Amino acid sequence: MKRSIFFILLFRFFLVSILGSIIIGCDNTEISSDQADSFIKLFGSWSLDEGKDVKEISDGYIIVGTTMVSLDSGKDIILIKTNKFGNIIWDKTYGGIDNDNGNKVLLTDDDGYIIVGTITDESNKKDVYVIKVDSNGDKQWDKQIGTAYDETGISIVKVIDGYVICGSTTEPNAVNLNPAGKTDIILVKINNNGDVQWINSFGGAEDESGNDLLVSSNGFLIVGTTSSFSEPGQSGNNIILIETNGEGNETDKMTYGSTFSDIGNSIIHANEGGYIIVGSKGRSASNSKVYMLKVQTNIHIIDFEKELGTLETDYGFGYDIVEHWGNYSIAGNKNLSEKNAAYFLETDINGNTITEEQIGGYDDQIMYAIENTSDGGYIMVGKSGQGSNYMICLIKLNSKGTL
Repeated sequence: MKRSIFFILLFRFFLVSILGSIIIGCDNTEISSDQADSFIKLFGSWSLDEGKDVKEISDGYIIVGTTMVSLDSGKDIILIKTNKFGNIIWDKTYGGIDNDNGNKVLLTDDDGYIIVGTITDESNKKDVYVIKVDSNGDKQWDKQIGTAYDETGISIVKVIDGYVICGSTTEPNAVNLNPAGKTDIILVKINNNGDVQWINSFGGAEDESGNDLLVSSNGFLIVGTTSSFSEPGQSGNNIILIETNGEGNETDKMTYGSTFSDIGNSIIHANEGGYIIVGSKGRSASNSKVYMLKVQTNIHIIDFEKELGTLETDYGFGYDIVEHWGNYSIAGNKNLSEKNAAYFLETDINGNTITEEQIGGYDDQIMYAIENTSDGGYIMVGKSGQGSNYMICLIKLNSKGTL
């Protein structure tokens, strides 16, 4: 579904009214800009659109997210290809007749893409949804993975003989003590054709969610949130890290956090061994800080944990993290009174802040994904909007983490 004309007509209005004075008058916000070093672009239907993942490709960027096709037909998964200046080359939508969500995209060996998300049918039943498309975004195959209950697909990684997906399931599980109405973490292995090879679930008597996935030397690591498990001094929702073997069977787990609500959103390998997790740590019933922790390969040992932000009252959420020239870079949002600004943070290897950049804040800007770019900068994607109306927001930062 093409929205380029609509996008052009509304673009300047949204940049001024949503992103605020920080970008007014900057050349890198012009639609026709030939500046690839930094820019801000908005795409979508000005309804409930959001970008959830972005990857750099040889001639630009590929974005996956969700778009509101119409008020009658609900939301669809959207895949957008742009050139290196962030201008649309094409966009394609996928999904059923109800609300569907696109969460992650990977590049495939045949120059195509594989997308994971969630599809909802007319009875509001949800399944993990996997879509394989070619280099032009044309669908080659799709698979729905689920039970008689609800399943969601959140993250995906490539393995030698296929892919592994994490998400959630509401299927009751007597082994996990998961009752009806509660949510477990789900891990699914598929082959290169999308056929399921195994499914495992993890959890307890309360709710769990799996938010990101990492391949390790022994299997997989899942980071997310749990209400069932806690270490001494923790309560409420805690960050959970689950370690599995190559067949997806749990070998270890550990929780991290506070007495308030803590969320684990992203995990990467640390430069010096072990793992870096980013998310949020509750400071009160209503406020959270961007939270970063480093754990060893023995996931019970914490090397450091940091609540990020220059001021004590710099509240926000961290959604994604990448390694960049020996340091770490985080994308998320910073709370500004009742609004949110897009938030970029760079830290050293010990989690000490080097650079902090906020963009927007007139209403809501949230960045869900960040990737390194070949020119030494960054590409981030998320959403920007007023009230309950949002568009997909793509932000390119230079190597200093600024526009």
